[in-house]
Amino acid sequence: MTRRGAPMRCLACSGCLMLVLPLAWSQDLSSTSPRVFIKADSGDWQPVPADGSDGRLLLRLDPAQTRKGRALFLIRPPAGMDINDRAAPCITGLKVDGKPKRPAEDLSLGRGDWQPRRIAVGIEDAENAVAEGTVAFEVEGRRYVLGDPAVQRQAGTFALEVPDLDLGEHFVTFSAADTSPQQNRVCVTIRWERSIVGNYCLAEAGAQLSADSYFEGYPNLAPLQDGKTKLPGDHCLNDISWASAETPEPHWMEVDFGQPRRITRVILCWAYFGGAYHTARQFEVQVPDGDGWRTVWSTPPGGLEPRKFTTAQWGYAITRKIRVYQPAGGGPGIRPNLMWLAEIMAK
Repeated sequence: MTRRGAPMRCLACSGCLMLVLPLAWSQDLSSTSPRVFIKADSGDWQPVPADGSDGRLLLRLDPAQTRKGRALFLIRPPAGMDINDRAAPCITGLKVDGKPKRPAEDLSLGRGDWQPRRIAVGIEDAENAVAEGTVAFEVEGRRYVLGDPAVQRQAGTFALEVPDLDLGEHFVTFSAADTSPQQNRVCVTIRWERSIVGNYCLAEAGAQLSADSYFEGYPNLAPLQDGKTKLPGDHCLNDISWASAETPEPHWMEVDFGQPRRITRVILCWAYFGGAYHTARQFEVQVPDGDGWRTVWSTPPGGLEPRKFTTAQWGYAITRKIRVYQPAGGGPGIRPNLMWLAEIMAK
């Protein structure tokens, strides 16, 4: 075990230093001559003469070992530990959905209307064992560790069942360290971008948009069907978004595909400005029904929390038109009378 910054007494003795470690450090030491090592710089661990008795651990140091005024001690390391190991565990294999991939610290899976469902990483360490408590997968800021139902282990292979993720850029980072005092760490990052392929709302697909109103300076609807969902964040003007008039009444955005389409989902990319996504709390997806509109999907009763994308998915509808309808006051929490979009997609 290593100790940092714990109290100790230092005595001058015949040109050397003698450190007396308190009982809290030494009460578990059964040997009168425990194995102790010191590292005062980036070099290897060096043995230190030590005696344990009467609840004390006495270390005899060469002053040169502490010339920098600080030192790191390693007390009674486990038998067989390579205390000077500086090599991280090796990646022995990497599979995504059962398909082998070339091991790399940073792996890109590309772009498409899909996501990985299972990521498996094989690791081994020739010098020291892998510390199980350091094994983790990180997804969207959440850490998955051994013991979590989403993480499985088989010998030296660790696998994650990837949670369902929305559109956009994503990455999963796997990390683990060995049991050496240096805790050498290996990291692997798997990246991909989930996007809609065959978006019927694109201008190039022949779709035309219309809306109930527009905010001053936001008359242009073209940004909603240009296929761009990577928002700069420093502004959200009419070149990348559209906004309705900010009035206490319903707002809507209508898409005419130009021909009947089989639609199973509508995805909205919300405007991003001021460090927040301006997600509507309530809205409905509607299709024509006689002289009116019929709702095929609506937000849950509690409304939506701010996020980049919202996917409205149901069975299917064969229709030439769809409408995204925001009831009066159903806009984002800080601006409930506004409907503010960056992209509309349908598939």
